[in-house]
Amino acid sequence: MRGLFRFLMAVALLSVPVVAHAQIHMTGMDGMMQTVKQEGQSAFSGLGLRARITSDDLPVHLTLMPTIEYWRNTANLRDFNIEAAQKDMTLGLDARYEMTFGTWHPYAGGGLASHWINSTLSAPQQGIKNAEEGHTKIAPDLLAGLQLAPLGPIQSFLEVKYAFVSDYQQFKLNWGLGVNF
Repeated sequence: MRGLFRFLMAVALLSVPVVAHAQIHMTGMDGMMQTVKQEGQSAFSGLGLRARITSDDLPVHLTLMPTIEYWRNTANLRDFNIEAAQKDMTLGLDARYEMTFGTWHPYAGGGLASHWINSTLSAPQQGIKNAEEGHTKIAPDLLAGLQLAPLGPIQSFLEVKYAFVSDYQQFKLNWGLGVNF
């Protein structure tokens, strides 16, 4: 946990001079649904929220996206009185490069995220009352997607994202709506 705190403090301190000098523009917010396929598990659903930020100091088609994502997966075997759950709260920063082809706006990018992964198991008949294990992992990710032509201030998108979390690699299919400012 100390390592995570030091990492976040270093990122915050290193970004102070950039933020003080740059003209930052928040261009929109996106809400998304996710289909998550984690290594060794079946697919399940998650949620996400992110902001879209540009700056006069960045290349024209580059957008920064601070992101928060959350998913929870549970399994119950009632015949054996076994319950298992795993969840991941993710805070990250992605950068994407956007292209324009008429009304199509494809993009690609990547970023870095901190994953707080927690697993629980309850199997009283097998002698495990409540077992819990938590991990904090920092991992890179890659993404590619397509924004469709906006309808007024509303923007829809579809993207794929892969998080390189050690022992918990995650493939995500994200889709959602955004509001353009």
